[in-house]
Amino acid sequence: MSEGESTVDRNAPAESSHPASEPSSAAVKSVRRSRYIPRRRDASLSPLILLSVTIAAIVAAGFAMALTGVLASFVAGIVTGNESAGSTPLVKFVTIVAGEGTFALIAFLAARSETTNVRQRLGIVRPRISVGTMACVAVGTILFPTLGLLAYQLTNAKDWLGSSDAEYSALAATLASMPIAWKVLMILVVGLAPGICEEMLYRGLLLRGLSRRWPAWAAVLVSGILFEASHLSLMHLFINLLTGIWLGYVAVRCAAIIPGMMAHAFNNTFWSILTAFVLSSAGTDVRGLESWAPVGILIAISAPAAIIAIWRIEVAARRHPDAVAAPES
Repeated sequence: MSEGESTVDRNAPAESSHPASEPSSAAVKSVRRSRYIPRRRDASLSPLILLSVTIAAIVAAGFAMALTGVLASFVAGIVTGNESAGSTPLVKFVTIVAGEGTFALIAFLAARSETTNVRQRLGIVRPRISVGTMACVAVGTILFPTLGLLAYQLTNAKDWLGSSDAEYSALAATLASMPIAWKVLMILVVGLAPGICEEMLYRGLLLRGLSRRWPAWAAVLVSGILFEASHLSLMHLFINLLTGIWLGYVAVRCAAIIPGMMAHAFNNTFWSILTAFVLSSAGTDVRGLESWAPVGILIAISAPAAIIAIWRIEVAARRHPDAVAAPES
């Protein structure tokens, strides 16, 4: 045997006398599981699908509220023997929960179709701002409904809203007639349920999804418009649109929706308390703030908070630019 042949023999891989070992059960499970974990780029929903899902969620939530209201009224009428049981606080409570729960469920399922990490996809992660900054965001959020209310007054919207105006006066009167315990429960529901569920849909699923393909300002604007459209209220046109744009800005720059959830819940709770305990006794709602003094006080308190919040958010965004540019990474 020559020296070259000896070298080849030494370098040749030794043949194993044992058959190839079977892959472990853990490896098989890992391979099988990987088939169901979509890659972020390939599995992300397109803007058209995201918009369609959001519109479908709005329609589904309205249907769920209507159906739940009818069923709850029917059951309450049988139990109490009262034909007007449909206006009871319990029926209104169940109706609100059904509508907001529909938003959250659709947002969760759509996010789950993209990735197994639903919390990361929806932005339910620890924000990169302090608790104090989140408090400023919450107080500053009051500024935008106040500005919407101011626009409502300056445009003399009362003259062209018609039946919508009467509808909200009736709602305020209903709040005034509720027992104190039901007022507190309704305030909690109106504050917490939309703050969590609507933020999951509009700022979590829709805004974070659109911002991957569109400029941030376009994603914020479109999500704000759909947020306003879901409330089906001309009276609150300015209020909801400005608030939606503000919450969208916060979600984009903080790379998380938790600050928006807290701000949304605080804002709804504040206005609900104002309506239920202050304005409802006069048979009106926030439109009853016709005097410039209350509006001026609210702006004087909330505007500095909003300015401080913007400043602190921008400082944090510059410290963590990657988190803002790629919120799902």
